[in-house]
Amino acid sequence: MNALDTLGPLVDRVAQLQAAQRGTPHFEWGTITSVAPLAVQLDGDPGPLLGTPSTLVSGLRVNDRVRVEIQNRQVTIHGRAAASVGDTGWTTLTISGTSSGGWEWRRENGKIRYVFDFTLSTSLVASGALDQWHTLPVACRPKTHLSGGRIPLNVAGSGTYSAVMLLLSNGSLTLRNLHTSAHARYVGAGEYEPAS
Repeated sequence: MNALDTLGPLVDRVAQLQAAQRGTPHFEWGTITSVAPLAVQLDGDPGPLLGTPSTLVSGLRVNDRVRVEIQNRQVTIHGRAAASVGDTGWTTLTISGTSSGGWEWRRENGKIRYVFDFTLSTSLVASGALDQWHTLPVACRPKTHLSGGRIPLNVAGSGTYSAVMLLLSNGSLTLRNLHTSAHARYVGAGEYEPAS
């Protein structure tokens, strides 16, 4: 009997185990990176998985922590992580002086996360400002002025941060258009430390 005769059954058994493992579901944690199309990045991976996962969870948002089942290269989102103490759901604020859109915020892991996409009722002229144009509720005010009080905004469609919103610890917002032309639509997202 030669060595190849004794290794044959072992090689066959390894192949069977590999096939069985591919068919066995396993669970991992990940983070939602996009909702349209839906995409999830597994913990430890450098980027989101290729393809669109199926989901059993409705109302997913970017940065939601999710439990993911992987079986036979199929990915299914089974659940969202429970919020930690003090966390809130998303709250939409109607911003004064806007014709559409708004500001959404939530408290998560000791931070205020925000997303906004709004269109002003009237375009803000180049180098123009809306001083103390809106005041945020106490629950989502920052602990201190954010890095000089500046929240970078993207003038929609320009792909560049060409405006800033000044957010002061008293919750007042000032919008400054740094672009060379008038604009009405602004988008942005980020996080900061809350006042309490």
